[in-house]
Amino acid sequence: MNRREERDDMLDGGEMVFRAAGGNRSLCPPEATAMWLTLQELGGDAHAAADRLVGVWGSNPAML
Repeated sequence: MNRREERDDMLDGGEMVFRAAGGNRSLCPPEATAMWLTLQELGGDAHAAADRLVGVWGSNPAML
């Protein structure tokens, strides 16, 4: 997460709302939320995040 945005809220459907500087909000779909949270947990390591999510989603990590 960069300095200009912060996580604002997690919604029941798995969406996440980000609040940016100036008050604008962005809604992330569940897939993007899972990717963002996984990247945060793994220190931004995209390959490790893809490997973790492939087990959940059953997809090819090269496609993530």
